[in-house]
Amino acid sequence: MAAADDFKILDDAVKAGQRSVTLPDGRTFTLEEARTERDRLGKELEAKKSAKTSEQESKNRQIANAQKSVQNAESIFNQQLRAFNKNNASAAEVERARLNLQSRQEFLARLTSATVVAAPVKPGYTISQVDKLLSSSGQGIVATEEPTPPPPPTGTSAGKPGKKITKSDVDAALVAANLTDTPENRKKVREQLKAGKPIKPSNWEALVAEQAGEYAYLLGPEFEGVPELLRKAVEQDWFSSEQGKAQFLQELKKTPYGLNTSTKQQQFDLKTAGNKKVDIQANIDRIRTQYGEIQFDQATLEEIAGTAARNGASDIELGRLVYRAAFKRGAVSPDLTSPIAAKTALGGDDAARIKAIYRSYGVRADDEQVARILAGQPEPTTGTVMTEDMLRTNLRDLAKVSYQPFADLLDRGLSVQTIFSPYQQIAASTLEKSVNDVALTDANGTPTQFASALMGEKPMSLTDWITKLKSDDRYGWQFTSEAKQQASNLVMELEKAFGYRK
Repeated sequence: MAAADDFKILDDAVKAGQRSVTLPDGRTFTLEEARTERDRLGKELEAKKSAKTSEQESKNRQIANAQKSVQNAESIFNQQLRAFNKNNASAAEVERARLNLQSRQEFLARLTSATVVAAPVKPGYTISQVDKLLSSSGQGIVATEEPTPPPPPTGTSAGKPGKKITKSDVDAALVAANLTDTPENRKKVREQLKAGKPIKPSNWEALVAEQAGEYAYLLGPEFEGVPELLRKAVEQDWFSSEQGKAQFLQELKKTPYGLNTSTKQQQFDLKTAGNKKVDIQANIDRIRTQYGEIQFDQATLEEIAGTAARNGASDIELGRLVYRAAFKRGAVSPDLTSPIAAKTALGGDDAARIKAIYRSYGVRADDEQVARILAGQPEPTTGTVMTEDMLRTNLRDLAKVSYQPFADLLDRGLSVQTIFSPYQQIAASTLEKSVNDVALTDANGTPTQFASALMGEKPMSLTDWITKLKSDDRYGWQFTSEAKQQASNLVMELEKAFGYRK
């Protein structure tokens, strides 16, 4: 507590602006020195607090894994008991399951400082005694008398030092010890047999929790290839040296789990269930904030958030996950899984931005491609993932073919909409129409007569464009107020010329 007390004294002195402060151990500081020492102690206390928290989290993970291990062992033991009562398992198999359960219970008790709950059958019974006990009770009730220690079973006998050990002896010992058949384990078992040491069953899962508790979470079947690697590592004592630990990490990368997961995913898998839940909820909040208009059910929302949390998804990656869920189709049927979510997604701001790119090049938007761009999914024909920049480039290249006179302007980054905007404004003014009534393309994306007139061999000047609009009856200038007024003026001039009007 001395460091914490010193920190409070220094912090109070700094906040009060004291010119000097003296600590209980006699050290005296100026105001500036007190500020420096306070900051140093603050970092030191924070580091200790963080280390303590990390240590507790690690222990909590070990306890959780150990509890799961005990539950699995209890299930296996009960299965063996039921099988024994139906004559489908031997007493030796029941005893092995019992020893396995007891070992896991003892390890859990060491972690939690709790009293060990005795396994249903005490150690030390001979095979015949276990047989008799189980047959008579049907439930594996523990006998009250203390049994005599049994002789080792054939093949697992400690033997006498100097006794010749056969291959069969080693094979039997490996089975009895629950060890994998590797050269290292064969050597280890042979040496034990030669030395006259008893062969004890190996509870390798408990050894993982004991020797490498930080990796015990990888014992589940979903971590493909890792449980086997952990068993090998503890049986060969890799975790007792830095070289062995490094070897484990290298081998971990080669497992199916290591090959198919990223560092971020592995870091997420390492977290406690509570911390995972916090991360998932944070991503649910992100989705609701950024994509709240897309109507997902709770199950889909949690699925997206879980994937985003495990992947450590950026905003762009989160968006793609959201849109993939919105545009998801059935495995067999091509129908959208959630039509409402898809509809709202195509009506959102992100989709509107992509559709605007289409419009800027006089092309009708393709909803299927818009959906693929939003979801970051590959094109069915090329297999490439189309981005907004790629779409813009593709549309520009197509426009250069259709509007060849304006190719240079298109290469400079101008869109068809930008190039044609002056022509469109003049057409609207000349023909006395709204800008929307002189669109470059129709509802199907087909060029209108206005766009077609500008697809000549060279760019048309704005003066020529006005002349074109007034001289070509297809554009209807003759029906405008200006045309009618000019016609009226012409008639008046002719009437004056012929003396019909003064």
